[in-house]
Amino acid sequence: MANVDYVLSEMDRLTAKYYVQNNPTTIPSARSDPVLGFAQQLSAGSQVAAINNTLILSPALTWQQHAGFTRMRAYSQTSQDFTPGDFGMGLLGSTSFPQMQIPAP
Repeated sequence: MANVDYVLSEMDRLTAKYYVQNNPTTIPSARSDPVLGFAQQLSAGSQVAAINNTLILSPALTWQQHAGFTRMRAYSQTSQDFTPGDFGMGLLGSTSFPQMQIPAP
């Protein structure tokens, strides 16, 4: 996190702010996994930047300029520590286990 306030003159002030956040997470067996029982890696984060310039033109008149930027990301993937071949299973050349969902009654 960064914050800069700079007085250009008695009548002109510049402010800039920046925030960055990174949240890498590994969930050993997440409920949202496409295949239950396999770890899920989640990489989430954001960046926010803002700049503001305030100019005093007269005692009754000011002029402000604002600009901002926001970037958010969230990527996830499910890992598979072993393949069907590790157990001697031949699934027509597939490197992942088949999956099936049974809806709750």
